[in-house]
Amino acid sequence: MQANTVVSYILFHDENTSANNRIQAFCQDNRLIQLRESSSDLLDVLSRNINLGAIFLAEDSQYEQGNGLELARLIHQSRPEVPIFLRTAGIKGKADLPCELQHCIAGVYHLDRLSDLEVLIDKHIFSDDYPNHLVNAIQTLSTEVIESQLQGMSVEVDSPKLVNDRLIHGDLHSIISLESNWCKGHMMVEVNQDELGQLIRFDKTFLGSSDSSDFRDINAWLGEMTNLIWGVLKSKVLSQASAGQPISDVQLPIITNHRERYITFGTTRPHLCIKYTFRDNSGVLPDTTLFQRFIFSVTWLPNFAIEQQIVLTDDDDCDFF
Repeated sequence: MQANTVVSYILFHDENTSANNRIQAFCQDNRLIQLRESSSDLLDVLSRNINLGAIFLAEDSQYEQGNGLELARLIHQSRPEVPIFLRTAGIKGKADLPCELQHCIAGVYHLDRLSDLEVLIDKHIFSDDYPNHLVNAIQTLSTEVIESQLQGMSVEVDSPKLVNDRLIHGDLHSIISLESNWCKGHMMVEVNQDELGQLIRFDKTFLGSSDSSDFRDINAWLGEMTNLIWGVLKSKVLSQASAGQPISDVQLPIITNHRERYITFGTTRPHLCIKYTFRDNSGVLPDTTLFQRFIFSVTWLPNFAIEQQIVLTDDDDCDFF
């Protein structure tokens, strides 16, 4: 798997040893990363794990909440955006499920016909194409900006993930529009306010140390960094035009429910999520985590990005040819 290939986390729970082995091999071949928990309470696991692409359950497995069908209903009530794939032996297809459960389960699959599962993940997780070289450019340019706003810190970047979750990470986020005639949507940056405030107090940002810093300083740092990332993406990536493609004038509302830690951009498309970890070079401060999400809720035409080869030069400038 290439370093910047877009992958997706799945939460997998199945008591069948043969299913475990088969799905493990399937995931390796299909850009999926399994999250397997020892806890029998999947609802508790879901409260701690965000950024999921899908959940794999088994009809005949027993969970604390009941069998796979009963658990699927409970999970769907709390996390309806995350598709549930149900392994079954007796049910031929989704239409054979009880009527009250058909809307809870995205699809069923059988171990002897995993091609059906490939169709499901293509439809519900990898429905949009994110070319590797385009994602690599976004990561590289964003990392450059983040590093320019920190001092005495190293920045590590995880593999980009496609997620169906709509849960907000941390308690502080900034949102900025991204628009070209081949894409239109938003970039959201999420961080924990206390973690970022600690970096400012210990002089790890361009703001300088200050014992009297408050949330306004934290907002200023996040706003400046978001604007700088937007600027470099606009000049290096978004400014490239796709011939004959007009810019859409469609707008979709953004709804944030802070009590539920939930946000929606008016689309069911998966989000592209990149996780950055800031590590203190002196080893004194704990890690700070920042999530960057891309939501192309209106327009996403990656064929243009594929046709225009992006090359990252030695000095990390990004050029189109």
